[in-house]
Amino acid sequence: MKVTAEVVEGFVKSLLLPKFDDAAEIPLCHREWWELCCSPNKFVAIAAPRGFAKSTAITLGYLLTKLCFRESSFAVIVSDTEAQSILFLNDIKREFTDNENLIKMFGVKGLEKDSETDVIVAFDDGHLIRLMAKGSEQKMRGLKWHSKRPDLVVCDDIENDELVMNKERREKFQRWFNSALIPILSDKGIIRVVGTILHNDSLLEGFMPKERDKYSVVEPLKLSATHYRGWVGVKYAAHNKDFSKLLWPAKKTKEALQALRSLYESKGQLDSYSQEMLNRPIDESNTHFRRSDFLDFQDGDREKRLTYYITMDLAVTLKSVSDYSCFMVSGVDSDGYVHVRHVIKDRLDSLEIVEVLGQLVKTYDPVMVVTEKGTIVNSIMPAIWKWMEENNLYYRFELFASSVDKVQRSQAIRLRARAGRVKIDKSADWWPDLEEELMQFPRSAHDDQVDAFSLIGQAINKFYEAPTEQEVADEAYEDEKRDSGLNDQGREELTGY
Repeated sequence: MKVTAEVVEGFVKSLLLPKFDDAAEIPLCHREWWELCCSPNKFVAIAAPRGFAKSTAITLGYLLTKLCFRESSFAVIVSDTEAQSILFLNDIKREFTDNENLIKMFGVKGLEKDSETDVIVAFDDGHLIRLMAKGSEQKMRGLKWHSKRPDLVVCDDIENDELVMNKERREKFQRWFNSALIPILSDKGIIRVVGTILHNDSLLEGFMPKERDKYSVVEPLKLSATHYRGWVGVKYAAHNKDFSKLLWPAKKTKEALQALRSLYESKGQLDSYSQEMLNRPIDESNTHFRRSDFLDFQDGDREKRLTYYITMDLAVTLKSVSDYSCFMVSGVDSDGYVHVRHVIKDRLDSLEIVEVLGQLVKTYDPVMVVTEKGTIVNSIMPAIWKWMEENNLYYRFELFASSVDKVQRSQAIRLRARAGRVKIDKSADWWPDLEEELMQFPRSAHDDQVDAFSLIGQAINKFYEAPTEQEVADEAYEDEKRDSGLNDQGREELTGY
């Protein structure tokens, strides 16, 4: 019998559901998940809220059905830790040893092998199946059994908060998934990934549809709308904005969800609720930066006399194809307002970085250029000095120590913005992308612009003393006098004549 969503549902209802405490009616979303998992697609990813029985539906129900109906004979369960995978494996093993109806219906003879991470189940007719438990980033190379590779891999919550908050860890983890986990599959093997999205640059989010806020809540799933880079992915929220649509109304009522949200709100953790229940790692009502923090330019702002800074977050394309180099031009007026005038975000090689920086210096004449210490800036400094000599234009460089804690580093400019002291040219074509990155920080897929923005706050706090209106007027007068030639009159400085 071919395993379909209907077969999985029948299996769960007849053999598993009677054993569950306070079993609720199977929700439509579970049927959608089984439809997805039973599809012919090699790669399927499902992002679902916490507490919606995704492990029970897929890692237990779907996987058991595949094994019992012999569509899979060698399965691997992967979770964040090996210990968590062992718990999933124990749940499945318990069904093969304690579920009398399942044992009788499918002719289960017993366990031929029973170790903590490796189980082989024997059937009366001699058929064997094998299940293994693995943790994320464990060694996977060479997994074979009777010259067979795994034909089914189920990944259940393979990412954690600590991993996703570190960019290098995310990149390392994604390399492991692509270069170590996927290759263990047999030619006809399939992978099913289920979890909750913890970061906008997480592995799971990378499998999701790219249309913003495209959630399947209670509507039937449309597979053709979810294909992306070989993966079929769908994202679910526990409810819509006004709680009028619920993902599992029989289990998670409107009142229960609203009470849970209020609890998170009382603890100041609405971002956690948004992540766990809506698959949005950032809640816009409680973001690090807020849309209302930033003032738009007003009449006269573009003509104001400013003390300019150029801040940079650099990435050389030959070394990191995923990162952008970002240049941000900001000025401070006599009242202490920061004006973000120009932003450039692009993938550039080292020579292009030097040229872009040189053109910005020519245009804005900054009091300093600020970036972080590191190998990239060290490698391009000779080219920068060469540009200065060739153009006879020298500018001041300030290098700040690199900090792992990006949130703490951003506090200076964040507090200035929260006080209503940051103005941004919101008519500029670069503003929507910058705004999106600010709103998603610190869980945004890219944080290059936020890093450059953070450096503005640090530089101003350390170096800047705003000129008074009188100082600005005096400087303007001196400039005018110099331009008019008046400084050439009067006594000669050395002779006195």
